[in-house]
Amino acid sequence: MEYPLNSITAVLFYPSVPIQNALEFARNFIEKTGSGLDYEPMVLPLRGPAPAEAPRICLRSRDGSFVCEFALNRVNFHFYNVAQPPMPVESAFPRYREAFYRILSTMFEMSPERPRRLGLVVRTVKPALQDATVELMNQFVAGDAFSGAVEAQLHFLHQFELEGVPSNRWTRLRTLRPNSAAPGAPAPHCLLEIDVNTRLEFAHPFEQNEVVSFYLEAFEHVRQEAIRLLVATSDES
Repeated sequence: MEYPLNSITAVLFYPSVPIQNALEFARNFIEKTGSGLDYEPMVLPLRGPAPAEAPRICLRSRDGSFVCEFALNRVNFHFYNVAQPPMPVESAFPRYREAFYRILSTMFEMSPERPRRLGLVVRTVKPALQDATVELMNQFVAGDAFSGAVEAQLHFLHQFELEGVPSNRWTRLRTLRPNSAAPGAPAPHCLLEIDVNTRLEFAHPFEQNEVVSFYLEAFEHVRQEAIRLLVATSDES
């Protein structure tokens, strides 16, 4: 069975990102990376003091599938599954990986700083057979202490090592329903989010080969975990 993917986000956490001249930085980045981020670059107007993690620059592909955001202390590289029909997990991951490695290579060329932490987030939406809230409760919650709930949000944290790097894996599941849904109506979808990130207390400068090795392992880990959970919830339903 093929499972559609909603989005993928890789995050590189830096002490600082060299974007003093935002427009010049954006144009140099586009020229060097050749990654298809060829839509007109956006320098985001921020009024007053803004958090360091707020994006200052946004680069996009023309079809909106790739978006790269630059803040003062992080770079977010997003893939949005805008294809119709949506690309399945097995097809989307290789395409994203290739584009992300070009982004990564350009960042190492343009920034004297090295990323201190790494993250990868994958989101997918699974249709419910009847009611996503009931299906999540049946799958993950023992007993009837929460029977009758109309919404469910479940968060699970695992700590482990990826490529020898102490890491977290947050798995989040929650029900989704349109804003126009009637009160108490069955939730038609379940959102699955898997967030793998290196642990803050083990932050250190990563060299490019270390980053590539980490993400290679992280992509495979998240892909397998997403498919495992999608299969498990489908089987239970």
